[in-house]
Amino acid sequence: MTTVKAHSRFDEVVTQEVLGKAIKRGSQRVDTGVHAKEVQYVHSLQSLLIVFADQSAVSLPIKNYPELGSLQESELKALELGFGGSALCL
Repeated sequence: MTTVKAHSRFDEVVTQEVLGKAIKRGSQRVDTGVHAKEVQYVHSLQSLLIVFADQSAVSLPIKNYPELGSLQESELKALELGFGGSALCL
């Protein structure tokens, strides 16, 4: 697993130029790959179900992922998608 450190850019002034660049980056990113649209914990399978825009899905057994295996069921149910469908957030 790759760990990515978040960068804080709260001090960046939002000018028209900065906004334009952000919009351009966002529109380019839309077509760069498959992003998840929904995540849900499936108790009967002890798995996370990740659903994509085309309605395909993958099931991730909790026991295979130490980061998930240490979570309580209530925490697994509270997981949400972040960063445009490219991250799980608790």
